[in-house]
Amino acid sequence: MAVANKTQPTKYLTVYKKDYYAKKCPREPLIRPIQDYANPVAGALEEYVLPYCKYNELPPTLKANYPEPKEYALEVAEKYPTTRELLRDSPDGSPDFEVIDKLYENENRTTYMMSYCRLRDYDSKTKRDRTTGTLPEGWVVPLTTQKCSYRNPFVLSPEGLEKIVVKRPKDNLIPNKKEREILEVKTGETIYISDISNTGMEIIKGKLHGDVNIRPQFDQDELLRAKLIRNN
Repeated sequence: MAVANKTQPTKYLTVYKKDYYAKKCPREPLIRPIQDYANPVAGALEEYVLPYCKYNELPPTLKANYPEPKEYALEVAEKYPTTRELLRDSPDGSPDFEVIDKLYENENRTTYMMSYCRLRDYDSKTKRDRTTGTLPEGWVVPLTTQKCSYRNPFVLSPEGLEKIVVKRPKDNLIPNKKEREILEVKTGETIYISDISNTGMEIIKGKLHGDVNIRPQFDQDELLRAKLIRNN
């Protein structure tokens, strides 16, 4: 005989809820496996020892975070004496860091670059400038043709030469006279100024038609005073 649930009306109960009552059980705690080995010293994409090609480029503040490569190699050799058998050719028992630097740099190069290209072509100008050498004693550095023939005049006589200062115009609509002079550009002149006015000034200055009687300039105050007298 089915017993109805008192908390719910009988007509809303399904056959499953009438015959099978819910029974709750506590959830068992999760069982995590214990790691047999400790965490590795270096994780993914982490470097704790750098070769000299990278160690020398670090600023002094970051060099304290990385051990010195040669000192670290000696510590490894003392901790693992069997590694000395692999480094018998080295006098101090340390690896050849030039070979390590070369291998480290070749990791970022493709097979095409390694086999068919000249690797010096891919070095930056800054890196090539750092590759300097020492000249022998008494080495005479020849002067170039530029230094021999074309000397800086401001160094020879700085007091006798005056530097031409090109000032920036106050407005971008105002043409720069120095730029117009260099470029030989004449803009802003009307047809009257370029054709008639300039020709007339040349005629007057050269007196091609004799002396020209220039009309006298009247004082504006005198003209205004005479006008007021006539009106009165």
